[in-house]
Amino acid sequence: MPFQPGQSGNPNGRPVGSGSGRSKILSALDSLLSEQSTLDEMRAAFEIELRKNPVRFFRDIIMPLLPREAVSRIMTESPGTIVWKSLTENPPAESPATAK
Repeated sequence: MPFQPGQSGNPNGRPVGSGSGRSKILSALDSLLSEQSTLDEMRAAFEIELRKNPVRFFRDIIMPLLPREAVSRIMTESPGTIVWKSLTENPPAESPATAK
């Protein structure tokens, strides 16, 4: 029997505490990252990768970690230039070149 519009195929929803696969793996990662030895190893690995190829490190490792809002601000404000700004700052005023 097909579901009627507005009718859920799972009216009780996901069982409490079952969690998604993503939340489970993030929890496991969080647990690993709470260990100082893991943080030390990650810092060393990041430093090696950063020194090998800074642009690739930023593009492939840092950019995916940033919130979407930060990425869009970096990409649209100064194409070709990376400018670190706090996400809590007010959006920048339009420059005279982009003002209409």
